[in-house]
Amino acid sequence: MAEAKIHSSAVVGFTDGKSYDDFRPSYVEEAVSGLLAGLNLIGAEGAAVVEVAAGTGKFTESLARRPEAFRITAIEPVEGMREQLDKKKLPNVVSLEGTANEIKAETGSADAVIAAQSYHWFAKRDAMSEFARVLKPDGFLGVIWNVEDYNKPAEWPAVTEWEEELNKLILALPPDNQDRFRQLSWRNGFSPAENTSSDGVQLFHTPYNEAQSAVWSTRLTPEKLLDRISTLSQVVALEGLARQEWIQKYWAVLKTAETAQDGTVEVHGKTFYAWSQKMPGQSSSK
Repeated sequence: MAEAKIHSSAVVGFTDGKSYDDFRPSYVEEAVSGLLAGLNLIGAEGAAVVEVAAGTGKFTESLARRPEAFRITAIEPVEGMREQLDKKKLPNVVSLEGTANEIKAETGSADAVIAAQSYHWFAKRDAMSEFARVLKPDGFLGVIWNVEDYNKPAEWPAVTEWEEELNKLILALPPDNQDRFRQLSWRNGFSPAENTSSDGVQLFHTPYNEAQSAVWSTRLTPEKLLDRISTLSQVVALEGLARQEWIQKYWAVLKTAETAQDGTVEVHGKTFYAWSQKMPGQSSSK
């Protein structure tokens, strides 16, 4: 197995767990229920769920308040994120240091492995093999993202013109050689090259399933929206003059947005999710 490493963008972008937790959105119930249905977890009382790259627990909260009382193991490599998660004292949740490549869970112990807002970071063979290892023979892998119009794939239409322009501004940020949802390269995780164990055995069913929620929206002041966007790792990495210039461009775009009497703008997005079941007869090993 390749050595588990955290990309420098993640270290820079996600060290400030409080800002991430304060400004990142929660998940709409339509999408949470849709994903759990795909994972065969609706009504599965006490099911064992491993959440990888759990962060500050934005999705963990959605799992922990479910009536099924899932037994949740939240795996997160960044200490600042785990600290925020632990402060929430969520029921039936144990947080552990680890990565998608090195999950502290027994072989064949999990009913589902879930990655929220993170699968694009590690959609590779090592992580896929590790997911298969910890899953029970009939277990499922599920992935989910909140995708605001300003941070969507370029080919997806935005609801408003100003969000389309803001999307272009974000897409033009300096590259850091890290995959992101908006590039859609995470789908390669289900390709033969990545969805196959080292001994040539397919790990998860293909084609995988995918779905998305209806368009949702929230109202934010331009200042709060900037706070939210400032949790994106590529924005966090901007320094000095480059940061000042980018923020000036942000405000130029926001001047074109329709503003309500309370000073807020309507921000649109969708929640996208996908899932697949572990292949039958597969030994839970790498």
